[in-house]
Amino acid sequence: FWSLMLWRDFGNPVFPLFNSIFHSPELPQSNLLDNQFLPRSLGEALAYPIYWLRGLHPSSEFPFRDARFAVLLVLLPASYIARVVKGSRIFTCRDIQFIAFFVVSYIAWLTLFSIQRYLIVLELACGPLIVLLLLRATAGRHGNETSRAARGAVAVAAIGIALWAQAGDWWRRPWSTPYRPAISERLKQPATYILLNKPTAYIAPLLPAGSRFY
Repeated sequence: FWSLMLWRDFGNPVFPLFNSIFHSPELPQSNLLDNQFLPRSLGEALAYPIYWLRGLHPSSEFPFRDARFAVLLVLLPASYIARVVKGSRIFTCRDIQFIAFFVVSYIAWLTLFSIQRYLIVLELACGPLIVLLLLRATAGRHGNETSRAARGAVAVAAIGIALWAQAGDWWRRPWSTPYRPAISERLKQPATYILLNKPTAYIAPLLPAGSRFY
């Protein structure tokens, strides 16, 4: 729906991106891309999950540590090998669709942006995909039995990833220290205020009753 609306209003379904392709009159005919985090070689691109596992951050301004993509880097070929060894079809059609969505989306992200903040959808999808691959790789010949070993593997992977992970600091304040701003005495009289800079909307709830702000 959003892409259709953008195409109707601006002539570009992914406005403002890729305007050299869609030629919207609202922007210059160029592609708006931030390429500062793009890998410099194929080897570096393939190594990103290992970098993240070690706490390196070639895709982010801020340090973080994440084992999920490295775990997937091992599980994807391992689950395929398990399928070949068992000589059975352990992946359903929906499984294959999910894996294909993840892999294609990751490759698109890696070649277009490689900006960690843009990877949030795949970061959220990592958990279900890890569970899926572990269950399928350890399933019986017909792929429909969930063993105690499979459930244990899922639990171990979840605990290990949680203990190893270190979230990036995106200039957010911790929940333990809420922000309590104080306004100037000159703002404590009802009046009409025009806020010119951003982000200053947090001032609005602090203004006295009867105030208006734009």
